[in-house]
Amino acid sequence: MMGAGFSKRTFGFRNLPYATDQKLSALYAFDRKAYQIRYRGEFNHITRSYDLILQGNYANPALRNFTGLGNNTKTNPANNFDYYRTRYKFLELEALYGNAFLKTYT
Repeated sequence: MMGAGFSKRTFGFRNLPYATDQKLSALYAFDRKAYQIRYRGEFNHITRSYDLILQGNYANPALRNFTGLGNNTKTNPANNFDYYRTRYKFLELEALYGNAFLKTYT
């Protein structure tokens, strides 16, 4: 596996502790030819007292091992274990808007 990431924080007038904080990361698995990309952006005080958080996650393909339902499921020894791998894509997006009334900074 190999991964890399980037983070950037900006500061602004009366935006304590910071104005924006953004993070972008990527991960690649060579043996499965799978990758994952994540983003998180936090924007403080987009209005007088409200913040905005954006998050995203994309994986292509995501891999899960599924051998059956229950703890006592038996696999067929004639099948290679790759037979039980499930490959799928997923995309998650979130936009959160909120009031940070409990933040106190000294």
